[in-house]
Amino acid sequence: IGTLCSAVNSCRLVAATARGLFEQSAKAWKPIVLPPGAGAPLRLWTPAADTSAPILVETPAGLFASGNQGKAWMKNAMPVPTHEVYRLAASGNILYLATARGLYRFVGGNWQISNRGIESATVNTIAVHPGDARTAFVAQFGKIYRSIDAGSSWNELKTEELAGASVAGLLFPGGERNQLLALTASRGVFVLNPENGTAPAASSSQ
Repeated sequence: IGTLCSAVNSCRLVAATARGLFEQSAKAWKPIVLPPGAGAPLRLWTPAADTSAPILVETPAGLFASGNQGKAWMKNAMPVPTHEVYRLAASGNILYLATARGLYRFVGGNWQISNRGIESATVNTIAVHPGDARTAFVAQFGKIYRSIDAGSSWNELKTEELAGASVAGLLFPGGERNQLLALTASRGVFVLNPENGTAPAASSSQ
């Protein structure tokens, strides 16, 4: 389930189901038609308040993007098999893929491996800063990296407390700009400073 917001600040829910893609109207759910042959949506990403970013839908036939809230779609062939894609994100006209083979960016009409400052290894998750579209964060095993140039280069944050931890998710709670949460598979949730990675309020929930 995701949220779509228009330029006039009107928002509605969107759901990806085994029967297709649906949006919530005033009285009922109505279908959003995907291209012929796309198949049922597997994963959905919606841009929420960022009306300049596209809707992204992963299907058995590949990745589809819509810049007009589902009225028309463009197929975007992914650089790796769909089962190797762990997370996708978008910021403006830049798309990111966190995959088993590393991090990819879609820039200038092509997918490019983004490995300047980061290992070409599994990237588990990615998050875009809610206050700066050019700032993004990715997680590899025990490490978190930050980019301030829309993914062109990356720098590792100081996150010694995450050593040996598998980070399953990164998020900014409630759009909070100064607090990045790192969700781990077995050691709980860590609260990080997105500027330098230090975690004065880090907590591990059992």
